[in-house]
Order: sequence, then structure tokens, then C-alpha cells
Amino acid sequence: MEKITCVLYNPFDIERQNLVLLLASIDFIELIGQSSNLEDCIDLNNNLEPQLLFIAVKPNQNHAFKVLEKLKKQPTIIFIIDDETAIEAPANGSFYYLNTPVKLPDVQNVLKNFTKTHRQLADKMQGLLNKLKFND
Repeated sequence: MEKITCVLYNPFDIERQNLVLLLASIDFIELIGQSSNLEDCIDLNNNLEPQLLFIAVKPNQNHAFKVLEKLKKQPTIIFIIDDETAIEAPANGSFYYLNTPVKLPDVQNVLKNFTKTHRQLADKMQGLLNKLKFND
């Protein structure tokens, strides 16, 4: 399996280091950048173009969402939220999120859902390509 590249933004050192350790234990994940600074996070994403962006969001602080506006290429976003933020998050499954403190089974579950969704999309795309007829 090809490794999934990711970047991590979290201004809180302990939370960020915890997730770094958890991601290091998953063999198909490659953490290619991490930051505690929003501008650095934007630069990392725009230069490295990861497939996933883990981004911390705290109640009453929308600055993390401003990162999304400045990205050249949009990775899949996995929000890292606390219980207070979770109340505000829609439960429709339109995005991925992890509650703090982040635990390995939760990370594995989110990544399992991510890979399943992307596998389904790849299969649909392949089906469409197979239906196309190209002229030589």
C-alpha cells in the first residue's frame, strides 16, 4: 500500500506530539510536516501538497479555518476538536474529526474511513475511464 502523506497543525505542543507518536505507529501514514504556527502550516501544505491535513480547532477561534482559504491544493481535512467544539460540529459525516485527547483507535477509525471513501472514488473513476473509448 502506498503511504498516505499528511501535515499536522496544532499550536499545543503536548497534543501535537501525542498525535505525531500515534501517526508514527501507523505504517501506511507518512507525516511530512508539522507546525504550531498557522503561516508555517500554510507554507507546508502549499509546498508539500499532502493528502491529509490534521488541523486543531478550538471553540471561539476560527483562525484555523483561515488556513483552508489560503491553500493552493485542498487536502482532505481531519479536524482535531475538543468536546466543546464537537457540540458545534455537524454530525452528517461530511468531514472527518478527532476528539481530544486523541487516541490510537480513533485515529485508526478515521483513517479506515478515509481510505474506504477514496478507494470507492478510485473504483468509480476507473469504471468511468473503462467506459470511455479513445480514438488512436
